[in-house]
Amino acid sequence: MGISVDADGSDAEIRKFVADFKMDYTIWKDPDDRVQTTFLMSGVPATFLVDKTGVLRWKTTGALVPGDSTLTVAIERALSER
Repeated sequence: MGISVDADGSDAEIRKFVADFKMDYTIWKDPDDRVQTTFLMSGVPATFLVDKTGVLRWKTTGALVPGDSTLTVAIERALSER
């Protein structure tokens, strides 16, 4: 899922952004800045891997780069720790 941290963004602006970047996943709004404060975000975009118990397993700031395996490795590590 994606989360819009643009508290001032209108639904129409968010829909346009999603369409422009061809996002095919659910986007939630965070008008109370809970994501930024909970995960101590220092910039956008940011990616977080949170397990089903709510534990933050991995995070990065900046765009994910095709071919970078760090997220895949983090997912595999989290799954093996179940």
